[in-house]
Amino acid sequence: TAAIIAGWMRHRWPPVQPTTWRVKDADKINRTAWVAAGVAAAAGIAAISGAQWALEYFRLSQAATAFAFDPDFLPIGGALVVTMWSLTAVLAAVVILEGRWRALTRNFDLALALLWIATLAWLVFGPRVYLNPPTDQAAKSWVGVVALLVILDLGVKIYRRWKRPRTDAALAAIAKT
Repeated sequence: TAAIIAGWMRHRWPPVQPTTWRVKDADKINRTAWVAAGVAAAAGIAAISGAQWALEYFRLSQAATAFAFDPDFLPIGGALVVTMWSLTAVLAAVVILEGRWRALTRNFDLALALLWIATLAWLVFGPRVYLNPPTDQAAKSWVGVVALLVILDLGVKIYRRWKRPRTDAALAAIAKT
């Protein structure tokens, strides 16, 4: 009984003071961080896309052989991946230019995440990407890890969207608590 009373007192005594801190604008972004992330993503895309050319240019024939793309993959798979990268870049550019997320960009982001999951699943379970089997298996394993991270990110986005108040009345109700 004493523990119950002590627990009640700990949670009720002294009375909780309302805080004045509120998130001012959760939709605003840090443009500097977004631009830095965009530069890093572009560097990664260039490294993957230009690896074959760079390895041949520097006469690293064994590495060039290991990272040679399957010619059957490039017409469809290469175009699909470049299209997905382009759509992601367009979304990031719009968000950076506006400096914030809007309902339209958030909806586009959710749709793009679903498309990425489908694309990554196709890359993992679909045709061969690289001619060298060990390189292909390693690439498919890492793409699988990325797919799991995208699924986790999508789940967090959906959860936050479900929990986010959507109307002025809902926001006012939260502000009163």
